[in-house]
Amino acid sequence: MTERKNKKKVILGGVFLGAIPMLFLIYLLLGPVLSLLRKDMSAENMYVISNGVNVRLQAEKDALKMGRIDYGTKLLVYKIENEWAEVLVEGQKAYVSKDYIVDAKTFAMLEGLFGDERSKKRIKKTQYRLAIIRYLNEKGYKTPISEEYSDFFEDNDFEKEPYQVFSEPGKSKYNSMAFGDFDGDFVWDAAFILKNPDTEKKLLVILSFDKNDPLNKSKCIFDMELENPWSFIRKTTKGNSWYINKPDVEAEKKPRKEKIKISGISIGTNRNRNLNDPVKLLLYNGEEFEIHEQNK
Repeated sequence: MTERKNKKKVILGGVFLGAIPMLFLIYLLLGPVLSLLRKDMSAENMYVISNGVNVRLQAEKDALKMGRIDYGTKLLVYKIENEWAEVLVEGQKAYVSKDYIVDAKTFAMLEGLFGDERSKKRIKKTQYRLAIIRYLNEKGYKTPISEEYSDFFEDNDFEKEPYQVFSEPGKSKYNSMAFGDFDGDFVWDAAFILKNPDTEKKLLVILSFDKNDPLNKSKCIFDMELENPWSFIRKTTKGNSWYINKPDVEAEKKPRKEKIKISGISIGTNRNRNLNDPVKLLLYNGEEFEIHEQNK
């Protein structure tokens, strides 16, 4: 009886010892797979927001370029470190600049921002796209949210005022955006007309950018609600002649045009200026922006 028990122990011990190499082999084979699965589960889905971003083999500016991915591409992002994001692209690990990808909520806001395809093409710089979204968030506004992305928003987000940018045809003299140095700091600014598609309310917004980090640092330097029918804008370059309001000038004197010393924004009622309608001039005076009415 004792001999049978000893034989059983020997058999069990042999099975156990034989299983150790097998388990080790399974670990070697499945370990990396399990590790990759854990990594994938902890990764975040992010989206490309520039018209194209380079994909590189390593997190270096001069590293081998593997290709280029377009606006709206969904990426699995493992980690973001310094200026680079480690991502999965078509089954391969790669790196892209972190400045050109955003989380799902920001991408949904950006998708809703464009009221038409023309506006998406005209607002092609990433810094402008991000600056408008930054402005909307700071003011408590939103863009129309697609049902596809509704899970990324809170209930109160849907109660916020929605705004979009619409663009006029390419040959229009006036449009819904203008670019130039509007505050005299020698840094390019951007002006947009944001429209509430539900109420037709329009906002004129001027955004300024940090010259050292324009992608991540912008601020609103002027905004106002536009009254109908003042719905279009264009840049007017310094040196052009306009009527300038001067409170200290006697009302009886006939107003005279003078050359402006800084670029301004012309606000019009007709995109092609084929009607005999007046325009307004929005001009920075060194301290604030002023509206200057123009004679017909």
